[in-house]
Amino acid sequence: MDHNQLLDSILATTNAPRNEVAAYLKNICKEAKALDIKDLLERSNGNEYREPAAAGEKLAGQIHHVLLQQEYVNWEDDSELAEIQDLGFILAANPEKQDTWQELFKRIEKL
Repeated sequence: MDHNQLLDSILATTNAPRNEVAAYLKNICKEAKALDIKDLLERSNGNEYREPAAAGEKLAGQIHHVLLQQEYVNWEDDSELAEIQDLGFILAANPEKQDTWQELFKRIEKL
């Protein structure tokens, strides 16, 4: 499946197959790593209720959103994905945290 098909399949349910979610996260991770570091760490201007405009913010938000929708992503059922979801949330609001990006990449690559 290509990136958009994976996303459509995952968002069509609250219990997407974990391997599809992992493949999608790896695609996002690859996309984030391909960004220039300045673009990855850039923060959009505006208030806290704005739509993310910077590339890193968008990618982190996509990670958080996809995992938030899945019922099994919680600390009891899948703590690995729950941790990735939390890191995505942090980076969507604070994309300038380079160490957090590295931690996110490391965790996604282990899936």
